[in-house]
Amino acid sequence: DGSAASLLSYLIRRLADRRFLLLVTVRDPSEPSEACRKLLRDRSTDQQATTLSLGPLSLEAVRMLIESLEVTAATDLPERIHGLSGGNPFLALELLRDAGPLTTPEAE
Repeated sequence: DGSAASLLSYLIRRLADRRFLLLVTVRDPSEPSEACRKLLRDRSTDQQATTLSLGPLSLEAVRMLIESLEVTAATDLPERIHGLSGGNPFLALELLRDAGPLTTPEAE
């Protein structure tokens, strides 16, 4: 929001002579506040910022996410999770949690 962007602008100005890393996320870049747009514009202009636009997870990425949890699941689970989440990683994980306990592989 605008007050957070104003605070970040202030901190960046105060720390201008120091090296630091600041990670800022914007959930919905289509409707940032004017202060947020100005902050991003100013930092991009003076090459102090890099903007990364992240897209949704692909079906394969959702499949890999499920595999990384080392669970045995229905073969259509990746497709269902991908379809319901639209590739949103947070939502995909929440849907997996909401699905209840998934079977973990038997220990050897």
